[in-house]
Amino acid sequence: MPDLFHLENCRLDFYCAQDWDSLIETDDNKTRLCLVCKEYVRYCETQEEFDESSQAGICVAIKTFTHEDIEKLRQQEWSVTLGIPKREK
Repeated sequence: MPDLFHLENCRLDFYCAQDWDSLIETDDNKTRLCLVCKEYVRYCETQEEFDESSQAGICVAIKTFTHEDIEKLRQQEWSVTLGIPKREK
């Protein structure tokens, strides 16, 4: 299962008003076709998928949180994880 909190720095040059569910399904469940702009859109669940799509100039769909989603998350009980952070070499 992908880590929804793993995507970082997913800046977009253009924010599309289309909805993922309104796009045309393809043989690849992570790729759909937009009939408005006639472009394929790749659903990215990981930073690597986002980076690859970005480098290839492919439109992307990424999961984001609304203010309501964030408020629900704040009200959840969370376990606490301890450890030493990985350092960049």
